[in-house]
Amino acid sequence: MLLAQYFIQHKIGEIVLSSSIYETAPWQVKHKTKYLNQCLMVKTQLSIFQLLNATQKIEKILGRTNKSQLSSRTIDIDVLFYDNTIVETKNLTIPHPRLHLRKFTLIPLNEIASKIVHPKFNETIQKLLENCDDTSVVEKYSIT
Repeated sequence: MLLAQYFIQHKIGEIVLSSSIYETAPWQVKHKTKYLNQCLMVKTQLSIFQLLNATQKIEKILGRTNKSQLSSRTIDIDVLFYDNTIVETKNLTIPHPRLHLRKFTLIPLNEIASKIVHPKFNETIQKLLENCDDTSVVEKYSIT
């Protein structure tokens, strides 16, 4: 995660806030590998499509080869929001189309941005988390 943060800081922009790291079981997949998740708030001068390109380059640098949506991977950098922008194209949907369904996204996001309002649902992150039906366990990760 630290290496991902390094590349984000140097290729995308200033990390303004970062959540704790959370460990979670895979979401809607059959493999047993647990994931580590974290949300970052980044201040960038990149356009939304430049940002997408930069995140994909970072994923590739860090060893991601599998782009299958529901398979195990070394890293997955998702753009959850880009200000209040709504984008719906073949290659990019902002806000992230499933963020409201996943506690592994909502819990770390709530930690750093609970009052942000989702521009499509007109609900705060805190409210989306309270209403989330996901029953998966999301625990703070500690290195011990």
